[in-house]
Amino acid sequence: MKRQYWWPVALLALLAVVFMGVSSAVAQEKPAGKEESSQTPKADTETKADTETKADTKKKPSKEEEKPTLEKRLKALQEALSKYVSRQGLLGVIPRSIDSLARMLKERKEGLINPETGKRIVMNPQMAGAHHMTIKKPAEFITFYADKDTPNKGRAVVFGDGKVKYLDNKTFVKTLKASVAHKMSPEERLEIRDAMDTRAKEQRQQQAR
Repeated sequence: MKRQYWWPVALLALLAVVFMGVSSAVAQEKPAGKEESSQTPKADTETKADTETKADTKKKPSKEEEKPTLEKRLKALQEALSKYVSRQGLLGVIPRSIDSLARMLKERKEGLINPETGKRIVMNPQMAGAHHMTIKKPAEFITFYADKDTPNKGRAVVFGDGKVKYLDNKTFVKTLKASVAHKMSPEERLEIRDAMDTRAKEQRQQQAR
């Protein structure tokens, strides 16, 4: 009778050995899988970082773009003048000195300098202290110009509409001579006076509150 129960015990022992072997193999494979999964995000992160670096490189302006030019500074001065005047509304009076525009420039006082000569850009003296309404044709009115000619180009000027041009000496002298602020009409003076009275009234009301 004892011999009849021997073979089932041997079969169970064999199955136990096989089961333990399979479990050990699976346990050894799991760390490798984890290592692979941990490396995948790292590769993705490095790829994302590379992409961001390339994007930043594209956004950064080149040295040539950052370098100040006479044309850029002339345009910047005209933009500053437009802002200076527009903030005053009908009371918009052009400053008597170009220095009043320096605080409105990105480069501050450096923006008043002609990078080609190292000397100051010139503001049209004919418009200094004048009311902006006395400039009838901004597109034909020189507001700022270079201190001297640019070789092989001429005199760089900017007009009241922000357009920059290089003019030969004869054209420059003629155009600058014509760029004169006109006298204000009685109607324009009355309009400004009314605007000044309205602003003064508003200021008194604000002070009374």
